[in-house]
Formats: sequence, structure tokens, C-alpha cells
Amino acid sequence: MFLSGLILAQQSQVDFEKELKQQNSAIQSLRNEIEATKKRIQSENQKEKSSSKRVINLSEEISLLQRLVKEIDKEEKL
Repeated sequence: MFLSGLILAQQSQVDFEKELKQQNSAIQSLRNEIEATKKRIQSENQKEKSSSKRVINLSEEISLLQRLVKEIDKEEKL
């Protein structure tokens, strides 16, 4: 009787450890996925900032070109 109880307890311990390892593995997978998502978001933010800077620069260039065209028009009228 004692021996069968001991075997059952050992099997329960093995099952518990197996379940614990599976849960730890699932938790680690989630951590890895979170980290990958953070890196992707940071990369997207960098791209967004870069795109915003390009838009600002192009806007400034357009503004300067418009001023140039106005000045040329003024000169031609003289």
C-alpha cells in the first residue's frame, strides 16, 4: 500500500513538473513575442519620424520654390 502511494506521488510530481515546464515555456514564448513586438514598434516609430522629416523638408522645398517662382514672375513683369 505504501509503495503504490509513493509511486502515485512520484507520478504526480512528474506530471506537476511537466506542466510547470510547459507553462514556463508558454510564458517565455509570450515574453519573446512581446519583445519582438516592442522592437517592431520602435522600428516603425523610427520610420515614421524619418517620413515626417522628409515631408517637412519637402514642404520647405516647395515653399522655397514657390517663393522663387513669385520672384521670377516679378522680374519678368519689370
